[in-house]
Amino acid sequence: MAPETQVVKSKRQCEDNENEEEPQKIKRKRKFAENEKEAKKPHLSDALFGGECKISYDQLYEFLKYAALGKQHGATQSSWCRIHHRRRLSGVSVVVLREVSQLHFYLFYLQFKFLRRMFRHHFSLPPASGDFMERLCGAGIKNHRQISSLELEKDPVIQKYGNECRGLSNYILTPKEMRLHNYPIEGHDDCVCFVRTPCKGPVTDSSPLFGLDCEMCLTEKGSELTRISVVDASGQCILDELVKPKLPIINYLTRKRNKKFKLKFLAEAVLGKDIQRMDGTGHDPTEDALCALELAQYFINQGPRKVAEMNLEAQLLETRKIGEKLSCALPNPQNGAQKPTQSLLDILHSVGQKTLLLGGWAEAASNNGQTQTGPQNKQILQRALEEVPTSSFSVIQFGLGSRQDTSDLVAKMRTKLANLLTIYAGPFGKDICLKPLKKIFKKYGHIQSIRIVPDTSEPHICIQYEVQEAAQLAVERLNGEEIGGSLVKVQRPITESTLDCEMLLKELEKDSDNEGVIYLAGLRKTQREADLQQELGYLKDLASVFLPRDPRTGRSRNYCFLKFKTPQSAANALTAIEEHGAQGSDLRGRWALTPPHLHQWASKISAEGSQLAEPSSHPEACLQEVEPPFALEQEVQKQMKALDRKIKKFFQHLPNHTLCIVLLPGSNRPSESHPGFALLGIKEENPLLSSCAWC
Repeated sequence: MAPETQVVKSKRQCEDNENEEEPQKIKRKRKFAENEKEAKKPHLSDALFGGECKISYDQLYEFLKYAALGKQHGATQSSWCRIHHRRRLSGVSVVVLREVSQLHFYLFYLQFKFLRRMFRHHFSLPPASGDFMERLCGAGIKNHRQISSLELEKDPVIQKYGNECRGLSNYILTPKEMRLHNYPIEGHDDCVCFVRTPCKGPVTDSSPLFGLDCEMCLTEKGSELTRISVVDASGQCILDELVKPKLPIINYLTRKRNKKFKLKFLAEAVLGKDIQRMDGTGHDPTEDALCALELAQYFINQGPRKVAEMNLEAQLLETRKIGEKLSCALPNPQNGAQKPTQSLLDILHSVGQKTLLLGGWAEAASNNGQTQTGPQNKQILQRALEEVPTSSFSVIQFGLGSRQDTSDLVAKMRTKLANLLTIYAGPFGKDICLKPLKKIFKKYGHIQSIRIVPDTSEPHICIQYEVQEAAQLAVERLNGEEIGGSLVKVQRPITESTLDCEMLLKELEKDSDNEGVIYLAGLRKTQREADLQQELGYLKDLASVFLPRDPRTGRSRNYCFLKFKTPQSAANALTAIEEHGAQGSDLRGRWALTPPHLHQWASKISAEGSQLAEPSSHPEACLQEVEPPFALEQEVQKQMKALDRKIKKFFQHLPNHTLCIVLLPGSNRPSESHPGFALLGIKEENPLLSSCAWC
């Protein structure tokens, strides 16, 4: 082949290679851009594990303050849960489930399908704090943005136009109303100087709409026109002219008179706009004309009820602000002048953010104490779906209705926990001895009680562990094994409340709090955490260790929880523990079932009741027991399902990248006190993502 031919061929080969590489470069750039975008999405990362998974309401308040304001007003990033790329958040929504506590969440765990899967960060809270709600929403929380049906029915807008949306033609002034408000009417003697604008027919719902504003001055004759501005339906200015009065001007009237329903007030209350600012730039009638047009369009589109609600709510807010100013002026006999704490909603409002507060304790009062929780929650949800997307910070409150005595629910939870912690084993020989059996079964976790079951033809034993992982591990490892010369069956009690036990355990294992967490038993009770970490040095990517202790003596238990950086690291650790067990190690492990905050709460329940009740008979006999109807539990179960569905619908309508906090405040009354619970999550762009992608 000639040299020239070789040169031409090599050039073509280079060009072909470049053409082949070009799509690869584009793909790499595209993937890099996607990774960059993914990396800059707002997300959360919490640093608490084990006994530290409890926060205070002060910490929650500071977290919300930073989420909404960044580093303004003294807000700082929280150490217990960090917000990455905060500026990319599209908003913050707090959903409060009043009278709901951690008790409800775990007693009706299976009913909260959406809540437990989509909200990846869970924290325990003290029992309900009224101070927190006041700091969040203001001292007027009981009447702030709470409008009763009676107030709305008395509103003149509702009385005239009703509640339903209507077209433009329904809002035209009647001749009687025009005369009442001194509008010029054709044919009247006092309107001879007015020129009638031509009209091609009657006003219809599709007629063009304009916004008009007139600026007046004061002369010897009275008010005279000095400037007129008109905007069309799209907001474009089509007329802006100065008009010279015939008589000398006495007062230019640059300050507006304080009318009850003045345009500035309505613009702020309804549109969230700050117009007619007193900053020395003068008054702009075009701005007023546009604002009047937008108010009319809003009124027509949203309906009279919506406008009446917002107007009354704004009046309540103004009244509260005046009350706070007056209270600031009153001297405090102990500390001199007392300045009330400004709520977070007030702070956000002062910096120009649009806030929203729906639901509250005034609803029952507005219905003369008769609770109608279902319809009220439905109305609150409907308003939330309409208004939350346009608000930067919102607080939505759903209720259970009247306060309920939860003592029956506590008893039910004790029984449920006891069934999850209890196993039966047998049959054994007649020469059964508990001491060697306890030594075998305690390898899987701390035993709270062990006893021989008396009412069986052959000896069986009943064991109650401290955590459900121990009971499950014992069932998995010892069922069908030979113990003390007998081939035994190890199982949980069989009652109505345990029929869904397997499903519950599977769901708990998939709980976000247990992701990357394993349970490890067989530790020495005198082992320190530092020594344990050194012993477990062969486990890769170990992030933290939770070593429970005896609440009375402070001594460590013979089990712990290990949290790994990734679920895969945890899976590899379980494999490594199994391999060491085959070589003679006493350590035994499985996936965790008990979220740390549930462990703390269950320990508290157990301590208050001295010991959880044990099933009183053999498991096969328990099958014949029929528990009495539990009307309260069934009713509350329905309410929990309904709340979960409402949260799902609400969450799905949130703008992407919205931080959402679901607050179960619990209760704090002399008769009963239940801790609260907080669930946090950020809505992602892709609703089809699996639950593990929500962080």
